[in-house]
This record gives sequence, C-alpha cells and structure tokens, in this order.
Amino acid sequence: MKKMKKKWKKRLKKSQSSQSSQSSRTQSPNYIKWIKKEIDYIKPYENEDLEWYNEGYDLLDRNLLTEAELKFKELVLSQPKSQDGYEGLANLYEKTGDKEKAIYFLNKAIELSKEFLSEDRISERYDDLSKRINKM
Repeated sequence: MKKMKKKWKKRLKKSQSSQSSQSSRTQSPNYIKWIKKEIDYIKPYENEDLEWYNEGYDLLDRNLLTEAELKFKELVLSQPKSQDGYEGLANLYEKTGDKEKAIYFLNKAIELSKEFLSEDRISERYDDLSKRINKM
C-alpha cells in the first residue's frame, strides 16, 4: 500500500501541473477522469472501504490534506454512486481555497444525493429493516 501511495503522490504532482494548464482551456474539467488516471489500483465496489469516509475526515481535521485527498479520491473510485467521497473532496478543496474543484465536487454530491432520493431507496431500506425487526 505504501508503494501505491508513493506512486500516487508522484502522479498527483505531475497531474496537478497538467491540470492547471488544461483547466484554463476547458470549461468543465473532468476531474473524475483525472482521478482514475492518478489512482489505477482502485476498482469500483471491490474494496473494504467502510472506514474510508471517517479516515478522510480525520485526516482533514488533522490538516493532513494530501492524505485526506487520497482517501476521498479512493472512496470516489471505490463507491462512484455514493455522495460521500465527492462531498469529502468538496470540503477539502473548500478548505484549501480551490473554489472551482469545491463547486464541481459539491455539485456531483448533490446530483448523487438527488438520484438516491429519487430512486426511493430510503423506503426500500426502511422496508428491509422493518422486515428484519418483524422476524425477530
């Protein structure tokens, strides 16, 4: 894992320099595409990532921004349909003053939250939990 993080840090430095030049030329940068290029060892829904959200915020609270960014990016790749990683990145970029990225990731978190609510997943989950209670 340490090897992967070192590899990621090198890629991050390289991509940050290319992102700054590319973002001035494009209107809507595809940050997700860049994250996928930076972190190629995470595949969707294949990781034990239950604690990554909390770990990311713990790192953010301790002002370990590079580590927090990595954790939230890993979460975005591992759980692409969950708003948690996107919201974490939005909070990180807001804290660092990167308004463009903060807005992008907040909008993505909002979009995913709306999808979640519109698909009526809450009532499905409630029904599942109610059934479990009734079986007890």
